[in-house]
Amino acid sequence: MDSIKGPIIDSKATQFFVHKNDRVPLFTTSNYKPWSVAIRHILDSVSCWEIVNSTEQAPPIPGNNGSAATRERHINYKKRKSTACSLLYSSCSIDLQGHINNIWEPTTVWETLSMQADESKQRGGPILLQRQLQLEKYSGEGSVSAYVSRILSYRDRLAHIP
Repeated sequence: MDSIKGPIIDSKATQFFVHKNDRVPLFTTSNYKPWSVAIRHILDSVSCWEIVNSTEQAPPIPGNNGSAATRERHINYKKRKSTACSLLYSSCSIDLQGHINNIWEPTTVWETLSMQADESKQRGGPILLQRQLQLEKYSGEGSVSAYVSRILSYRDRLAHIP
């Protein structure tokens, strides 16, 4: 696929998945909410989001007597389904890719990733995040900007938890 370019490292050492329509931070266990919003935009831009969220079902498999239009719809759906899986897989960190290596249904890939990384769905997720934020202290090691980035990351992750 020429639309998938793979992860790139920018000057701030944040890895991104770059697609011809946008770029998103490479999905890790700590950025589910921002990643999920960004990847939805990409999936929607290539007409795949409806497949991922199950609002579009596969058209019937055309038989030998199927019309050219029916065959074309089926081929188009299969291509978009494959694109959806590829985009989801390629936008994940290697650790998360391990959870979806053998899953070929985009809806199942999305649900699996959500269960693995969405802190709001994990037992004690919000409480654990609040506790980690409270324990975060600047030790004098590393840059102040790295410390501030960690604090802002907690803020962003907590802001997306209902």
